Amino acid sequence: MTLTIAKFAHVLAWVLLVLSSIQKNRLISNSTLDESIVLKMRTWDKLSGAMSGVMLLSGLGMLLWWAKPTGYYLDSVWFSIKMAFFVVGSAWIVLTKIWMRRALRTAQWPQSAPDMVKRGLRFDLICLSVMTLCGLSLAHGSFV
Repeated sequence: MTLTIAKFAHVLAWVLLVLSSIQKNRLISNSTLDESIVLKMRTWDKLSGAMSGVMLLSGLGMLLWWAKPTGYYLDSVWFSIKMAFFVVGSAWIVLTKIWMRRALRTAQWPQSAPDMVKRGLRFDLICLSVMTLCGLSLAHGSFV
């Protein structure tokens, strides 16, 4: 029962992470940004952060207690790749938060998003895609 709840939480968090990443990319693709768009991005970013925490905790629970033996994951190159992309993708999002704080503090509207922020959000979506493929191969037991 606990494994089922952890898997459900993990998948639900993944769905909401992908949705929030797509929404942030859609919002920032506008040529000019105003305060309402930045505030919407902030809301999606909060959802993304919360779901990252849920995904991390449920994944940690499955790693240590509920799913396959810990050695299965720690010996897999796909697990290492998945964790590396999780760390790098999470670090890139910090840049978005810094930019949003700066944009709200200066409040000069309209303005455009820096290219680094746009690239960072696209990279976040790529990280989620790679993590998904690695997670599916781990769950299925192939390519180990």
